[in-house]
Amino acid sequence: PYAVVVAPDGGTAYVSDHTANCVVVLDLAAGKPKAEWPVGEGPAGLALSPDGKTLYVALQKARQVAVVSTATGKVTKRIAVGWRPTGLALAPKKNRLFVCNTGENTVSVVDLGAGAEKFRVQMIREPIFVAVTPDESKVVVSNALAFGPATESTTAASVNIFDADTAETGATVKLPGGSTNC
Repeated sequence: PYAVVVAPDGGTAYVSDHTANCVVVLDLAAGKPKAEWPVGEGPAGLALSPDGKTLYVALQKARQVAVVSTATGKVTKRIAVGWRPTGLALAPKKNRLFVCNTGENTVSVVDLGAGAEKFRVQMIREPIFVAVTPDESKVVVSNALAFGPATESTTAASVNIFDADTAETGATVKLPGGSTNC
């Protein structure tokens, strides 16, 4: 398993199974799987629409995000993004999806109305997880690896913050020395 999200009703969870290329649907009350949905190669990060009707699945090996109907378990669309998409975050009021492209150090900004990537924002090194502020004004991205020599005790991973509308880079926050995802 790679990622998990829980449906708004609290009774169902969706788990990305990276090696089996599917999303496993769990019945939380029964404590067992109730379905497996094939979605494509290398499912990683997940995001669920607020109404629980649409599941977004980062497909690392396909350089895509699969859009899945939770009513049918079928992929309804595939959206091209960058290399090794991983973390996902929704901005539902803005109708945007933010996708960490770990393999190319960018975040894709996807217009869900158009069903396509609008642009990419450069990050520091291997963006892996992303979150959107409650007012949907800022995007916060954690970078898995530090930028700089690994032999330096002050070398550390960082967090990027950028404007959700303009992609204007805000702060880059360096974490304590030695911080990495490894």
